[in-house]
Formats: sequence, structure tokens, C-alpha cells
Amino acid sequence: MNKTILVILFKVVMIFNINSRLLSEEIKEAPKFRWGIGVGYDPQFVSIQKDRPYDWEKPGVKLYVPFLFTSWKIEPELGFWKESYSDDSTTEPAKYETGIFQGGLGTFYNLKKNNSNFYFGPRFGALVARTTEYSTANREIDTLTKTGFYGGPSAGVEHFVTDSISLGIEGQVLYMNLPALGEKYLALDYASTRGVLFLRWYY
Repeated sequence: MNKTILVILFKVVMIFNINSRLLSEEIKEAPKFRWGIGVGYDPQFVSIQKDRPYDWEKPGVKLYVPFLFTSWKIEPELGFWKESYSDDSTTEPAKYETGIFQGGLGTFYNLKKNNSNFYFGPRFGALVARTTEYSTANREIDTLTKTGFYGGPSAGVEHFVTDSISLGIEGQVLYMNLPALGEKYLALDYASTRGVLFLRWYY
């Protein structure tokens, strides 16, 4: 009787010990969830002024909030750019100022290799543009607001130079659609390729 009890206790201890080791290995190997804040530098800023359409002349900077999971990454993004247009061809010269807000999301499959993460997936979101016309006396005359969208595939790599800081580069093929903001601005309706440089800080 005592011998049977001892055998049962021994088997229970062995099973518990094996399960504990397997569990600890899983916890140790499983990547932890991380989130952070990042900035992206896009040298290909598009102008929508009629006198210089699609002129890649100004850089754009956007804010990113990456959420890094085991094999997936979700990255909300926010951006804003502004440009002005002066019209001296009329009897009363006017100035037009346009601000475009960009808000969207990137969803990626993530593959970890040593100190680098390779990822690919779509980016998509909404565009909200607002144009204000001013007179020579800087008096506001009219305001026009339009909404649009953007989206397309992206792929990139980020390399961790420290445990918290990563540097990266990403290639994008984005389609942008935005109605014309009055007669002085073009509508956006095109697809373009671009490269974005990233700096991300993870917590």
C-alpha cells in the first residue's frame, strides 16, 4: 500500500516537473508585447498647386504608434502638411492656405531575425483637407473642406540599435484620392511609390 502511494506521488512530481519546465521555456521564448512612439520622414511630399502639380519638393514628417506582437505589428499613424498659394493675376490678389490631415493604420505580418524585424502589409486611412482664401488685407473670404482616402501595400525592416530604439526604412505603394479644393488646387487621384525613414522608441 505504502509502495503504491510512493509510486503515484513520484509520478505526480515528475509530471509536474516536466510541465513546469515546458511552461517556463514557452514563457522565456515567447516575445513580449511592446508598444512605442515613432516618427517617419518622407522626402516625397506632393504639392497639389495647379502651377506645379505633383511636385516632390517638400519633406513630410508623420507620427506613428507601433504595437508589436509575436508575429504581427499594428501601427496607427498621424500626419499633417500645409502649403500656400498666392494669386496675383486678378484685380484683387488673394492668398490660399491648405492644410491636409492624414490619419490611418498599418497592419503587418512581422518576422523577427536577430536584432531586426522584417514586416509587410497594407497601410490605409483617411485624408481631410481644408482650404482658406484670404484677401490682400489678410481677411478670410471663403473656406472649403474635402475628405478623401489613401491605401496600398508596404514592406520594411527595422533594426534595434538598442533594446528600445530602432532605425528602419519602408517602401510604400500608395494610392491617394482627394477631390479638388477649389479652382486653385488639383484633385489627388494617383498611385506613387515612396520610401520612408523611421525612428521608433519602444517601451
